[in-house]
Amino acid sequence: MTDLTPDSWLNTVFTMIGNLLAAHDSQKKGLFENHVEPLQKKMEAIHKDYIAGFAELRRHLEDRSKPRSELISFLEDRRRDYAIERDLAQHVAASLADAERRPVRPDAWAALRDYCEAVSDYFFYPSQFAHKTWFSRYLEKVRANIHFGQADVWRDPTIYGIPKGEHARTELINMATVILDRELPEAFGAIGSNYAKLRVLLL
Repeated sequence: MTDLTPDSWLNTVFTMIGNLLAAHDSQKKGLFENHVEPLQKKMEAIHKDYIAGFAELRRHLEDRSKPRSELISFLEDRRRDYAIERDLAQHVAASLADAERRPVRPDAWAALRDYCEAVSDYFFYPSQFAHKTWFSRYLEKVRANIHFGQADVWRDPTIYGIPKGEHARTELINMATVILDRELPEAFGAIGSNYAKLRVLLL
């Protein structure tokens, strides 16, 4: 697993999408090589780390093993993703609306729009952890359990559910499984298919 504390990832994607939509490259190939291709490589790196992070989370939850501190930081970053993801979606929509110069023909512009929207949509799924009202408190409990050397760092009897003390752990396992097995692959698949269309149209 690579870096699990990508504080600047979404800000980088913000900038790259803005540059892409503001680009006035006179040649289609220049638009692709200077803006689309770098953004795609960044998304590939992000996807790889998200898959690795959620896979590690699920493994530790299932066997109740002590996680690396980087994994807890990864989860805290996903909580922050929620606010940033909304901003990114608004940024993409505004950039598309404000893009006055279209250096490519209409079909390529439509593909470019769909690609940028797919990139924005990708971040919605990992940010779903932020919707759980108990999530922030649970992370604090896990950190405390690690600090005090508890045998089962994932157990938290203060979060109600059945079985007692296991509710948060089992729910996170279910969430991580859905994200890993369905949502992230589907979201990244949409990026890949739109990227392939855009590549054909621009090269």
